Amino acid sequence: MSAISGIVLQDNSQSISDIQKDCIRKITRTYKIDRFDELSAPGLYLTCGHQYFTNEAVNDISPTCDKKENIYYTGDVFLFNREHLINLLSSKNGIEKEFLTVKGDAELVFYAYRFLGTDFLNHIKGVFSIAICDFEKKHCYLITDHVAQRHLAYTIIDNHLYFSNSLEILMELLGKNAELDEEWLCNAYGDMSALTELLKGRCFLKNVSRVFPGTYVDIDLSTFSYKEITYWNPLSIKIRKDLTDEGFKKLFVDTFRNCVCSTLRARKNHGILLSGGLDSSSIASFAAEQLEKEGKKLFSYTQVPMSDYKCVNTTFECEDETKEVLYNKEKYPNIDCGFIAPGPGSCISFIEKSTKFYTQPVKPILNDFYFNEMYRKAADAGCTILYNGQNGNATISYGKIFSYVHHKVTSFRFISAIKEANAFCSSFPAKRFRLLKAYIRILWRKLRVRSHLLECFLNKNLERHYSVKKHEIQLLRTQGIDSADTNKQRRNYLYMPISFQHFGYYDTCSSLHFGFIPIDPSLSKDMIELCLSMPIDCFVKNGKERRAVRDYFKGIVSDKILDNLKLRGFQGADYAYRVNKYFDNEKDILFSYLKYPKLYDYLDKEKIEKLIEKIEETKYNMDKETVALSAIAASFGCFLKNWDDRKIEKEKNEHGINQTDKVQT
Repeated sequence: MSAISGIVLQDNSQSISDIQKDCIRKITRTYKIDRFDELSAPGLYLTCGHQYFTNEAVNDISPTCDKKENIYYTGDVFLFNREHLINLLSSKNGIEKEFLTVKGDAELVFYAYRFLGTDFLNHIKGVFSIAICDFEKKHCYLITDHVAQRHLAYTIIDNHLYFSNSLEILMELLGKNAELDEEWLCNAYGDMSALTELLKGRCFLKNVSRVFPGTYVDIDLSTFSYKEITYWNPLSIKIRKDLTDEGFKKLFVDTFRNCVCSTLRARKNHGILLSGGLDSSSIASFAAEQLEKEGKKLFSYTQVPMSDYKCVNTTFECEDETKEVLYNKEKYPNIDCGFIAPGPGSCISFIEKSTKFYTQPVKPILNDFYFNEMYRKAADAGCTILYNGQNGNATISYGKIFSYVHHKVTSFRFISAIKEANAFCSSFPAKRFRLLKAYIRILWRKLRVRSHLLECFLNKNLERHYSVKKHEIQLLRTQGIDSADTNKQRRNYLYMPISFQHFGYYDTCSSLHFGFIPIDPSLSKDMIELCLSMPIDCFVKNGKERRAVRDYFKGIVSDKILDNLKLRGFQGADYAYRVNKYFDNEKDILFSYLKYPKLYDYLDKEKIEKLIEKIEETKYNMDKETVALSAIAASFGCFLKNWDDRKIEKEKNEHGINQTDKVQT
């Protein structure tokens, strides 16, 4: 994998400035890269900051070109089906397999494009972002993988095409032309949850676009006009009726095993962010099973509360998952468990670092404080591949009783709905009238479609101007909320490109800064396609929710985890406790961002002032909602302050350059 960037001019008789080239070089080298390569041609500059995640990456060649065909290329590629591509290129084009076997993933994809054109996208699976300038065809292609796990953004300004994995690089290349996208910011802060993305292909920089999951951008090099081409849309997949439940089980296990094992290619160590839940435990089990055969360890990282925090565990929620995580190690002793409690401080003291780290406002600030520490530990242990199961609820562990019942009711299969509801009540156990009452309450909530998950702080005028509430409600109606969803909503929840856009950006930033590649096998193309082809009965049956993973993975994942029908983990449980404990040390930081004047351009000043009053009244004893609202609003204030500081610095530098020019004149 790599950090790729590039500049392409519409008029190749012009030259690319050394200042712009130095900008890319300088920022790329701040990331955790192993080698920096660049390629220049008339009107073209391509770069690649290589990261040696696999053995093949050490000798990978990118950027590269075929001068005879006039094709220039840079690629950021981790293949899941490397052997398939090697066999395809060898059989169809007569290239010696021995020659291809030593090539890096990015170089293999370059060969694939040369021989197959853009059709190569039908033959590769993996995590990738790619730029191809085909001057013979007069087209430039910017491509990201099926679920955009590798972020790629671009902009066209003054007959310059800029592209990069990094928004920081694009922001610097734009210089004084960089502007905030007010509509994106308002939609991002339409509520005060961690949800950030509501607008397809947009980001916080105005006129900067992200390459959307399953698409590529086709840019005409003669006019710089462009269009988006969808090369993968799994929603057309129909539910299979040719398999028995046993057949689905075999396919489910075989597909997931391949999705995990095809990624076990780390040059050094493999790691995983491991909780006691179904998703990460499933990934850990399949990975540890294979690594054990090779005599290797799987390093796991689990967030636990600080030692003096008193956990409040309930029947349904566990704030310290140490015991549950150790169930994985009981079954697979080669899992090396690390339980991570960050040192002194809280999410408040981390706001400045986090905002600069991701360049954009960080709404998931409560979690990022913990993730950063686990990432650091994984990087220190030499993990070049780090697994997570963040999308598992939509694929391998999908399935709630209300989703099943509503799916059957809306399909007029009332007897099936009643039978399954009765089975659930018997096995849970629960009273039938309470289940019916809860179902009616969910239906009423679905009809109303309440917008904001937490209180909305966004300025009302901006909310109305950009139709923020309308966008959010439309999204909820389209993809549902994994509870009492229609079949169409279930499918849209399973394949959520907007959410993938969010995951991909944060994962790419983490990868560039820490030097590992985050991989979620539950988010892979094959698992999405398979789960879309499976009937709802695979996910809920005999009263058992999340049934596919619980039944189909029996014997592979620990029974103690699979049979835990009630308990859910709560990561970062001590976030409010930490803010209260270190309040005296961090209050100046918090108030400086909450009182930053530009914040009131976006968020309601009266509501922020009331929040500040509540903080001052309940300091040392703030509840979780107050802390969450404070941290999310403060991270926005920090971002706006950083933006203003950057503008002032740019103006100073530009003034200095102009003064120097005058003196020389």
